[in-house]
Amino acid sequence: MRGFFKKLFSTPYRNLSANQVITKLDNGWKPFIIDVRSHGEANGSGKVRGCKIVQPHFNILKIRRKIPKEGDILLYCAGGMRSSKAIYTLIDSGIEAERLVNMRGGFRAYSSSGGKTSRR
Repeated sequence: MRGFFKKLFSTPYRNLSANQVITKLDNGWKPFIIDVRSHGEANGSGKVRGCKIVQPHFNILKIRRKIPKEGDILLYCAGGMRSSKAIYTLIDSGIEAERLVNMRGGFRAYSSSGGKTSRR
């Protein structure tokens, strides 16, 4: 029965904590990084260093063609909820769930854990 609930409440994509993301990035991981916060949020607080695109979650499909056909895709927002929604939209559009990574805790957790950020 426990396996049933685990499957019922699991996600088809990967969830990594901010610390796990920082460690992986520091060790050479090079995902395609998408910030799904508003442009105002991203401009105000900065972005994860290496972020390729800022696109609010509700318009994520506008950048669908810019997403590489191979490799990991890391999405984040302020706390992790909007990026999860964007990931489900991308899965529905045909991107393989195994390639998609949500950063739990979002940018707040990332920046407070010492993750490298940029303002550009």
